[in-house]
Amino acid sequence: MTLLDSAPAVPAATSTSVTPRSWLRRNRGLLLLGAGLVLALLLLVLTTGVGRSGSLDPDSYEPAGGRALATLLRDQGVTVQRTGDVPSTVDGLPAGATIFVSDPSLLTSLELSDLQGAGAHLVLAGAAPETVQLLGLDASTGGSATEQQREPGCGYAPAVAAGTVQTGGYQYGGEDPHGQRCYDGTLLHLPDQDIVLLGSGKVLTNQRLGDDGDAELGLRLLGQGSTVRWLVPDPNRAVEGERKATSFGDLLPGWVNAAENWLFVLAVVVIAWRGRRLGRVVPEPLPVVVRAAETVEGRGRLYRAAGAREVAGEALRSGARDRLGKRLGAGRHPTPESLVELVARRSSRAGADVEALLYGPPPADDDALVRLARDLDALTKEVSGS
Repeated sequence: MTLLDSAPAVPAATSTSVTPRSWLRRNRGLLLLGAGLVLALLLLVLTTGVGRSGSLDPDSYEPAGGRALATLLRDQGVTVQRTGDVPSTVDGLPAGATIFVSDPSLLTSLELSDLQGAGAHLVLAGAAPETVQLLGLDASTGGSATEQQREPGCGYAPAVAAGTVQTGGYQYGGEDPHGQRCYDGTLLHLPDQDIVLLGSGKVLTNQRLGDDGDAELGLRLLGQGSTVRWLVPDPNRAVEGERKATSFGDLLPGWVNAAENWLFVLAVVVIAWRGRRLGRVVPEPLPVVVRAAETVEGRGRLYRAAGAREVAGEALRSGARDRLGKRLGAGRHPTPESLVELVARRSSRAGADVEALLYGPPPADDDALVRLARDLDALTKEVSGS
């Protein structure tokens, strides 16, 4: 038997190639998750449709939108035009047209005046007391009524044709002898100004249009002419006579700036009151008192254990030089030459001996280190005692 025959058999290399079937098996979880997300998005698009979003927007499919009423009006041959500002609403307005405002609280007094002077049938949804006051109508606004089924209770033709509707919101009254209050005051028709005030616009939304006579009421109110300008005020529209905000501070109420100033003053007062004051140094008791001799002894043991004779010798010499320099008035950082000269003159030793002792080579062994310590101590005593 040869050496090759007795060698152990080497297992065949396994294939590392990835087949489409193995890749699908390994990633089937992610694929199923992705397919589920795509299906959910597709169903969401199909069920919600496309268009704008917003309350009483004629292009909105949302429950609070007005797409359903706009579609019914178009089916009856009425032209419905969505606008975002007053100039485009009153521009080229045909005779007998209707202007419907989805949120009159967003309009200024000048814009409301322009709508009144357009000569159109004006319908305002959810007209608040401030809006009624800006319009200068002979009407008053009371409390808010809950949404519930109400009977017309008046002779106004659209309300009579619609019959029972589910409505609520603001309740209107007034001294206009020709005014017609319907549905417990949640609808007020002022024929002299050709204005209709609706306490709430929910009666005309997609969600509520199928209830009772809500659809009939909407068609009668807005479908009197051949054209409806459906005004959905754009909050970012340019308003004549109104200063446009140029910074974030312009968008804040006026009291915010005053509050900021008071908060700044209050912060300064609190800092002055609670700030740390500098006073005399207060001694604190030490948790442990260690004698100096023990510290020196412990440091010496560390030097001995590490065999750091060079470091220990330099520490001894540095301490001796500092003490001698202070004793002789050599200054904070004397040069070796000047210090050696002063020490030699005071001790009557040769300069070479003093230089070897203060700046010499490190001790070669422990005995040399001990001798160095003794010689430095003797030199210091000699200079101090002279």
